Amino acid sequence: IQAGRDFAGAGADGLLVLTPYYTNPTQKGIRDYFIRYADESPLPILIYEIPYRTRIAIDPEVLHELSRHERIIGMKACNTDMWHFLRTIAGIDAASFTVLSGEDTLFPLHVAAGARGGIVVTATLLPTAWRRIHQLACEGKTAQALELHRQLIPLMTMAFAETNPGPMKSVMDLIGVDAPDMLAPLVRPDSDLARRLRDELKKQLAVFEQGA
Repeated sequence: IQAGRDFAGAGADGLLVLTPYYTNPTQKGIRDYFIRYADESPLPILIYEIPYRTRIAIDPEVLHELSRHERIIGMKACNTDMWHFLRTIAGIDAASFTVLSGEDTLFPLHVAAGARGGIVVTATLLPTAWRRIHQLACEGKTAQALELHRQLIPLMTMAFAETNPGPMKSVMDLIGVDAPDMLAPLVRPDSDLARRLRDELKKQLAVFEQGA
């Protein structure tokens, strides 16, 4: 909560609050954690659910209840279980709670199922392609969105072949950001992976970003 106050003081508009981890809380503990945080937070919050990192998922029923808190305005959904996603969407207060896909690999399916947008890692590299996928999915042109998404599968496969953001940072100089270094315990990606990702990104940039 103090960290949230510090971010608010620095000018943040909202907070992305991660599911509590390591302690293996019960669903009641998760519910109480987010309600207490929202009650005391100086800023509106987005829930960040990413169970393959935290090892803790939030039950859809708990998310339904949290979606009705006036200061919990949405979530970044990184649960790769589509049934979980569909049940979550089915019971939220969509007027006041925005679900954002956090999975590059599932983004068009999430939008087709009710996500309003996303926080997408590789969109940093290929914004034009991802804007188009989002537009198609929002227009109900799911097959076309998936067809375009399919073209990015080689890039996504390599971008997540080692722990994110290592592979991404190794090629961001191609878009004008030279910041390859990692903080321990993360390390730079394997040189062969970085080379193959660089070649693939150059191809995709030529297709999508020229003249954008």
